[in-house]
Parts: sequence; C-alpha cells; structure tokens
Amino acid sequence: MNRRALGRWELLGWLNDLLCLDLSKVEEGADGVAYSQLVDAVFPGKIALHKLLWNARTQDDRLKNLRILEKAMRECGMNKPIPAEKIASGSFPENLALLQFLHTYIQRNCPGAHLQYNAYERRKEAMAGKPWRPTASPPKSS
Repeated sequence: MNRRALGRWELLGWLNDLLCLDLSKVEEGADGVAYSQLVDAVFPGKIALHKLLWNARTQDDRLKNLRILEKAMRECGMNKPIPAEKIASGSFPENLALLQFLHTYIQRNCPGAHLQYNAYERRKEAMAGKPWRPTASPPKSS
C-alpha cells in the first residue's frame, strides 16, 4: 500500500495531538524532548525521560537529549542514524526527516499509541525525576 508522506503541518498536528503539545514549527523538536516522548509512547520505559534536560537551551543540552534518544532507539531496534548536530542546531530538513521517520514507524508498528499514552502525565513524572514504572493492572474479578 502506497501512502504519501505527510507534510510539516500534518506532522505537527499529529505530534501536538499525540503529545498534548503546542509546537508551531518542526524545528522546535531540536531539543529532542518530543521525539523522545514519541519513542516512549511505543516503548514505555525504554527511554530515560527523567534524564532529559526539559528546558534545553544550549546546543550541548540539546545534544545530550539527542544522545539519550539515539541510545534508546538503537536499543529498541529502531535503526535510524540521527544527525544529532544538525537536529540540535534546528535544521528544518533534518528535524522533518526524523519526525517523518518516527511517524511512519509508529503508524506501522503501534498505530493506537495515542489511545494508551498519557503524554502529560509522563512528562510530569519525568520532570519530577521519576523513572518509568508500569502501572498496576486492575484486579481481576472472580
């Protein structure tokens, strides 16, 4: 089945909806935080969100976040090289390519990720420095 690649506005809408964000430009993903949460939506707990610099302002801070992302993607079998320097510098084409890759990956492997992922709560936990813990399953009735 051939699908056309989504454009920047469609991708931003999808990203904002899935992660409860309000990004206005693809380049705002340069800090790696949103991309990291996308990986977390598909592989809960496989990326150390609590180690991210949530208010990354400098190139070094963004690179640190992107290294965390790259490591998690590699460990999860998402074999996509990340041009971290270009992404961290805010390069539109590089940020768009990574967002397109993540969108395609999620749509193919976990299309219902948005139904199960509570992006706001995960951000809140991670920003408080709490590592991921699986939620307890509800007790089974007899």
